[in-house]
Amino acid sequence: MISTSAMINPLYRAFLSQLGHVVVERVTGGAGARRAGFPCDVGDITVGWLDTALAARYPGTRTASVDTSLFGEDMGNSSRMVRLTLDYAQNPHSLPGQMVLKMSKAETGSRVAFAAPRMLEMEARFFETLEPELRSDKRLAEHLTFPRSFAARYRNEGGNFYVLMEDLALRNGGAGVRFRHETQPYTTMEEAEVAVRALAAFHARYWGSARLTGDGDLSWIIHQRSGLLSANVRFMGFSWKKFVGRLAHRLPPDVLARGDLLVPVSQRVHDAMAAGGSFGGYGGGEGAPDTVVHGDFHLENAFFHPDEGAEVRGPMGIYDLQMMRVGKGAIDLACLIAGSVDVERLGSLTTERSLVETYVTAVNEGLAAGAGGDASREYGFDAAWHDYKLGVAVHFVWNVSAAVALPFDTEAHLDYDEYATRLCKALDRTDGINYALGVLGDLVDTEGRSPTPPWGAPPRVPALHRRADGESPGRADGVVFHDPRFTRRPTGSLGRLKYEAKHAFFRRMVEKSGHHGQKMTIEPRVLEESHSMDWAEGTPGEDAAFDSYYLSAFSDDYDAAPDFALRWGRRLKPEAGEVWCVIRVPGEGLLVWGDGGDALPHPNTSCHVVTAGPGAVVAQAQGATSTLRLDLVEPMRRWTSSFRGSLLNRTRGVNVPVEFDLEWTALSPNFSFGSDLDPGLTATALAAEPASKGFFDELKSSHQEHFEQFGAVTGTLKVAGKSYVVRARGMRDRAWGARDWGYMQAYSSNYFRFADRHLNFTFASLPTMTNHRSGFVHIPAPSSVFTSTSASTPSPSPSPENVVRGLGTCEPITHVSADFWDLLGPAPTAPPGDFTVAVRAGGVVYTIRVTVADGNTVGFLLGSGAMYVNFRFARFEVAWVDPVTKEPRTADGAGVSEFGYRVAGYQPYRFEGATARPALMALS
Repeated sequence: MISTSAMINPLYRAFLSQLGHVVVERVTGGAGARRAGFPCDVGDITVGWLDTALAARYPGTRTASVDTSLFGEDMGNSSRMVRLTLDYAQNPHSLPGQMVLKMSKAETGSRVAFAAPRMLEMEARFFETLEPELRSDKRLAEHLTFPRSFAARYRNEGGNFYVLMEDLALRNGGAGVRFRHETQPYTTMEEAEVAVRALAAFHARYWGSARLTGDGDLSWIIHQRSGLLSANVRFMGFSWKKFVGRLAHRLPPDVLARGDLLVPVSQRVHDAMAAGGSFGGYGGGEGAPDTVVHGDFHLENAFFHPDEGAEVRGPMGIYDLQMMRVGKGAIDLACLIAGSVDVERLGSLTTERSLVETYVTAVNEGLAAGAGGDASREYGFDAAWHDYKLGVAVHFVWNVSAAVALPFDTEAHLDYDEYATRLCKALDRTDGINYALGVLGDLVDTEGRSPTPPWGAPPRVPALHRRADGESPGRADGVVFHDPRFTRRPTGSLGRLKYEAKHAFFRRMVEKSGHHGQKMTIEPRVLEESHSMDWAEGTPGEDAAFDSYYLSAFSDDYDAAPDFALRWGRRLKPEAGEVWCVIRVPGEGLLVWGDGGDALPHPNTSCHVVTAGPGAVVAQAQGATSTLRLDLVEPMRRWTSSFRGSLLNRTRGVNVPVEFDLEWTALSPNFSFGSDLDPGLTATALAAEPASKGFFDELKSSHQEHFEQFGAVTGTLKVAGKSYVVRARGMRDRAWGARDWGYMQAYSSNYFRFADRHLNFTFASLPTMTNHRSGFVHIPAPSSVFTSTSASTPSPSPSPENVVRGLGTCEPITHVSADFWDLLGPAPTAPPGDFTVAVRAGGVVYTIRVTVADGNTVGFLLGSGAMYVNFRFARFEVAWVDPVTKEPRTADGAGVSEFGYRVAGYQPYRFEGATARPALMALS
């Protein structure tokens, strides 16, 4: 039964309308269609009908007789093919004695399915209007040809159409043309390049043409964004199980396991192939403009002119224009390269990139030569590669959807299997699932039409790196970064087999033990109160033992209220303390723990950190009176923090007196990074590493415990006599065990609040897991209450009963769209200032854009030059689909995006050989 919301969709309305017309035609025996001049069966193809059909273009032509023979009845799902042999009474235009007539099928299902999205109309109108125009284009004719048309018409009511065209068997002096099937893909670069250049010549003619828009004479061509093409989510979702059932034995493991992640974004992937729409353009509008695309430019719809035994030479031919539309040329490019070229035989990803470069060059050459398109719209490779990868995802979506129509006849069945298999391999090679999620996210409405998010959906790869003066470290600051090396998932059949076996082993190990290195078995009060450093006895050395607390606060009113980031860290010796104290005050700048003076390019983090009783920790500046204090009020529920002293206004370059008093109240349960992470992501990181005894020894020894918790923060701040009300939300964490900052090659931790939720996603590169991804989303209980921030109206701090009525759940992140090397870039010198990541948690995909404004970064040099941390207050924009209401949601958020890099030349402490382990950190 079709739902009410489905009936609102233009495609479903068109289905119902066409169904009504076809039913009337059946009842009346096709009387209306015949009166309008459309043949309903082969018996209607008479001398009189032919004379009428040919009169528009070839006046004076009279046929004496016509013989018909039906062929190609099972060549496809949309039409019938009839070969006509004609004798003429009058033939002033020298028309051939043999033609082919393509006409509507009689079956109701076929007629409705192809008429509703205007597919029959597109083919008829192409041969009626565009084919004669293209035939006269001598430059295009060097690369691409179409069957010549003699007559073509379309009738909307019921999808009647016909195209009277040349019989290709008469070409080349009667030698005909060569057809190939998808079981015979392009196997040489010469063959593939002939097709790519032909495609580029076709696209260049209409590249950004004004004829396609407004009142242009080609504005009738259906657009990629048309509502008649907006049921991808439904079709792909309905067909996914059948697609897997049919091709599971052929699919790459990742596509088989995760291809359904594209179901909720399938319409958005489709819409990305329309320039000028919600997701048109790339890197500031430098992408491809709209052009006329074939829509189904694969081997099965092509023909070739054999030359002395050669398989392919130019010009190549193309037919079957039912999927013609206005959109990005990458629709055709991905169909051709990913679907019909044996890329793996020709060199895998390098071949794809080379063919895309050939296309870009040919398009730009055509524009420069006056092919007909907008010569000012030059195409770049980065934009083309971006479009190509999304184009592969588009065709994956379409071919999953097509599985519901299978099987065709035996020949088409085999061709589909071959084409779809190559397409899925291309999706896997290009990391298309992650790429599509990272770029487009999961913002769709109930019909799959994509509303415009609050940003332009920037590309995930590469992240947009930038360095603002004074924000990011560089060689001028005396800091040179270590260049991390990442282990990527192996390729090739044997490499993947080993990877899958290791993944299964590690996942089973993690799931069986219930933890990721050590498990949390201590009651909340013990976890919360300050640890005596004998908890770290047995660690390899004093410098590795640590005990750390962290508290942050992010205001809802980013432009008017302050944000905080506070950290206390202790080593075995009290003087070996570390402190972060960063406050962002709108209109004032960044306040930092600045007792190191102006000579340092980064704040001094050294201090005394001491305990002042159970659950209390105090950081005191060396040689100064500034004191930062943290006190436990109720384990896992309430903490307070206070500061008295002076901070350096980094923006203005002066020290200012500062006081604050804050109260932190839990809004979420605590989330342990030892026991609550998704085992699949941990197994993914471990399985990519080369296994050895040394690897496992180090894996077991480099432990620490860490948990995080989000909460509400209220209180007051006074800066140089000016008072501020603090009403915010932020994260609290706790970590202890063995940590050498430089043991990490690099890391990125991003934590923030948005709408009624909180989110953390973290990347880390360690010697044992060079590309580990993790995190969680906090979803409040339905009864949770949090009062929005007010920057101007003071109000008393709410009690825990008023703030929290249920802590909700923390869902671990199970998928992350980006790999760490994508964010760090080829040479890590500064973190990205603008990047997009998609994560999946609790069955919901969240697309996150992170932006860092100039002036919101502080650099910390930690561990005697072991690691440089770019601490950045950041803005977060999130899009997701509410799992209860199924409605799209977007929200702005605020938080922190940290990027830490090991300093070049630093030798981290190695943990091999450690035997005595603290009981709290022991493996079980």
